[in-house]
Amino acid sequence: MTHNDDDVKTWVAEWRLWGGVSIVVVLAWGAWCLMRGSFDTLWPLGALAVWAAVLLAAPFWPSPRNRNTSDDGSRPDPDGGRGV
Repeated sequence: MTHNDDDVKTWVAEWRLWGGVSIVVVLAWGAWCLMRGSFDTLWPLGALAVWAAVLLAAPFWPSPRNRNTSDDGSRPDPDGGRGV
């Protein structure tokens, strides 16, 4: 499970996106509650929690660069066979 600097930068950028979207949806929820005059269930929480869980698990997944290689490091043949 080795990750290079590009992987870390991508992961941090994804967390920034999560934070930005979180602010937007919580503000939308707050505006809805103000219009109704009462606080309802924080509906964005479920989606944000699932998204955060995926981001937290991402470092434990293999890098996409390694998915197209076999155990011996050879690249697959574009026609479907294994290249050597």
